[in-house]
Amino acid sequence: MATGLRLSERLRLRKQSGYLLLEVLCSLLLAAAALLVILRTTRGGVESLVRVREQLLLENARRHITLQLEKTLKLDAVKITIRGQKINCVSLHGNKRYLIYCEKQKLLQKTTTGTGSGVNPLSLEEVQVKDWRAEALAGRDAVVSFTLSRGRQKLAVRQRLHCYNAEVVSDE
Repeated sequence: MATGLRLSERLRLRKQSGYLLLEVLCSLLLAAAALLVILRTTRGGVESLVRVREQLLLENARRHITLQLEKTLKLDAVKITIRGQKINCVSLHGNKRYLIYCEKQKLLQKTTTGTGSGVNPLSLEEVQVKDWRAEALAGRDAVVSFTLSRGRQKLAVRQRLHCYNAEVVSDE
């Protein structure tokens, strides 16, 4: 008889120690909802990081282009002529001539010397240059403006250049 009581106690304990299927499903549903919230938050952070990286790339491209233009036009040029949207200039250093222009959404600089010529990009490869404009102002001043873009990010740039060694003329 003692063994019979033990068997009934075991059955009663076994019935009380388990979980209902409904409880298991509810806990799985809560875990899935928590995982979904974590994934959405992580995705938003990653998208924000991509936007910041693209903005930094555009800012680096702007800085690179404007430094090259300042070096060529403000410091090295003795004669600057703007024809249409192309900038022609003659360098202080010997017989170098520069032609700065935009083609296929890239800003290019053609350098011509007595021994030959070559074309170098002023813009970064990953960035597109759009709406390139060059304009002569009075005396030694010129304005260049353009828009840099990559993906959905855009950066409008307008730079006034005061040329130390040259008069800027418009030939239109």
